[in-house]
Amino acid sequence: MIIEFIKDHSAGIKKGTIKELDAKFSEKMISEGYAKESSIEDLEAFRKGLDQQAKEKLSELQTKEAEAVKAKETNSIGTKKKDCGCEEKEGKKIGECEECKKKKEAAAQKKTVVRKKRTTKKK
Repeated sequence: MIIEFIKDHSAGIKKGTIKELDAKFSEKMISEGYAKESSIEDLEAFRKGLDQQAKEKLSELQTKEAEAVKAKETNSIGTKKKDCGCEEKEGKKIGECEECKKKKEAAAQKKTVVRKKRTTKKK
């Protein structure tokens, strides 16, 4: 039996959904006021509408994905900024930020500490 739901059902079936279900369940839904009897033409039209919606969603997702890929490509070509703020162009540094300058100075001033070995044995 083919039925069309006229109001939302607690099982998650939305209003306007057309389904082909067994006779016993269909009669129960009709008697409880959730559905009304429908025809095969309505069911086919409903399925075509679902197919069209799926195609539209797929095309939207594909365009968003294409835009994301294009944005990544444009960001990776040419000048790109590091997290610290330095700019690089094709692997060569253009500018250097304060943080990187401080790190270089600290590395140059860093002294290696050598510990002396103990000559006496510990008991």
